[in-house]
Amino acid sequence: MPARTTSFRRWSQALRRHALSRPVCDQLPYWQAVPNGDATAVPGRSGGANLVAQRATVTAVLDAADTARLTYDVPRAAGVSVHQLLLTALLVAWHGEFGCTALQVDVEGHGREPIDAGPDVSRTVGWFTSVYPVTFDIVAGGDPLAVLAVVRSRLDAVPDRGLGYGLLRYCADPEIGERLSALPQSQLSFNYLGRFEGPSDEGAVFGVPLEIPTVLQRPEAPRRYQLEVAATVAAGQLTLEWVYGTESLDQATVRSVLDRQVAAVRTLAERLLADPRAAGRSGTPFPLASLSHDQLAAISRRTVGR
Repeated sequence: MPARTTSFRRWSQALRRHALSRPVCDQLPYWQAVPNGDATAVPGRSGGANLVAQRATVTAVLDAADTARLTYDVPRAAGVSVHQLLLTALLVAWHGEFGCTALQVDVEGHGREPIDAGPDVSRTVGWFTSVYPVTFDIVAGGDPLAVLAVVRSRLDAVPDRGLGYGLLRYCADPEIGERLSALPQSQLSFNYLGRFEGPSDEGAVFGVPLEIPTVLQRPEAPRRYQLEVAATVAAGQLTLEWVYGTESLDQATVRSVLDRQVAAVRTLAERLLADPRAAGRSGTPFPLASLSHDQLAAISRRTVGR
């Protein structure tokens, strides 16, 4: 086995020190400007308790061909990540169903971001995560490519992939945490967990999970969000799950939005494969390499494209 990496305890200690550093504290104006009270509302019945026992789930599974286009063909051709595609499709679906022109989403990331103290958690066991709010404008009447440009721009602008938000809210000065918690809070969360591909042989100890991983909760516990959207790839198929509170939303509405999301992501894939440059350019994914998108595309064609 390879050498062990930083323990969870040492990582948490380094994280707390990092929360008090100047680069993180300087992010406060950015995070204070993100929330938009008009963009947090989830259409539905008001006054529900929104408990764990009152949640339900609707699911959509894309076949292997659609999944391959989204997770391999489109990223390779257009330089657009699966995360960006699914978020864009969510916004297009939201606009199509409710007519909203902006939506504030809590985006969840893997949480293993590098920090100044330099701990290595690449092989550290534990469920790391980072959650941070992003407000998206749904422009041009929900045109998928226009919305994609907004998504890429907003995500590119997030400092440190959102790690600083949680540090400021929970690990820095308590007064700062109170100021952030008093701002309008997202009622919808989004998480693309990536691939959960396991060994193919039947005798393997670990296999492909049958469902998106969840945390066990007591039935009477309050839910943080009205809607939780999660996606993962297992056994070569992309699964989308929308978890909602039955006291405030009905199944038909949630199913309609999910179906719109699936249709939007298929439309995006078709348009980007037909014209990869339609995705536009919004910053380089490898800023330390000092390479342009065209240079990166040339390298990709000579390596991956063989």
